[in-house]
Amino acid sequence: MAFLNSRQYCWVAMVVLFVFLACGAGQVTDTATGDEYFYYIPYLTVAIFFMFGLLMDVLFLDDAVFSFDPNYDNWRRRIDPKF
Repeated sequence: MAFLNSRQYCWVAMVVLFVFLACGAGQVTDTATGDEYFYYIPYLTVAIFFMFGLLMDVLFLDDAVFSFDPNYDNWRRRIDPKF
């Protein structure tokens, strides 16, 4: 994790925050009806979304890796040595 930038540290902080919230929420059993309410599931879902956001950020959102240029000639000029 030494190579993460500040944006990715924010992603990691949000994942850790929602995992701690999920652990703290737990589940509650209603004593009158015996129904169980799982309060950790929404927090865990948000943590999973943030985890996938972090994964996409690490894999694809680096300036040196991803370059979108809709004009094929510009891309070919950069890649093809015989252009």
